[in-house]
Amino acid sequence: MNTNEVVGRIRKLQMLKGLSNNEFAELLGISPAALSHIYNGRNAPSMTILEAIFRKFPNVNFNHLIKGEGNLLEPLNEMKDNNTLFSNQLTDNYNTVNRMDESGKHPNSDSKEAVSIPANKNLESSQRELTNENISNLFTIVKVALFTSDGKVIFYTPTQDFNL
Repeated sequence: MNTNEVVGRIRKLQMLKGLSNNEFAELLGISPAALSHIYNGRNAPSMTILEAIFRKFPNVNFNHLIKGEGNLLEPLNEMKDNNTLFSNQLTDNYNTVNRMDESGKHPNSDSKEAVSIPANKNLESSQRELTNENISNLFTIVKVALFTSDGKVIFYTPTQDFNL
């Protein structure tokens, strides 16, 4: 990843959106001075700033911003299709994990080194067992990144009806 090229693509996004440095910095939740430092090469864009870009501009193509592949902006309807596909894959993976038997072995695993899940049922009263219901009360999934073997990164932003 060439930092100068990434910074150039961030500038291009700002220009396409017609935002001043102050407006763009405010949208990203950083100071105008921090944005200036990035643009002048003093600092590299942090992961926090990249996440803010994807949160504020959901149609930004991550692969273009980071690697220069594809278009900077994607149509929202294409992203919706990708999100649906990713949601289905995520659901399938979640269901597979839930099918693990009590010994902790994956049902399709022939390996003798299967992952084991502790079966300690004697939890102190101050501890509680994590279930689907109380996990979803601990946090909200904002965005999921899928890193593929061919070097691509796909972001999925779940809808309001997405549940663990």
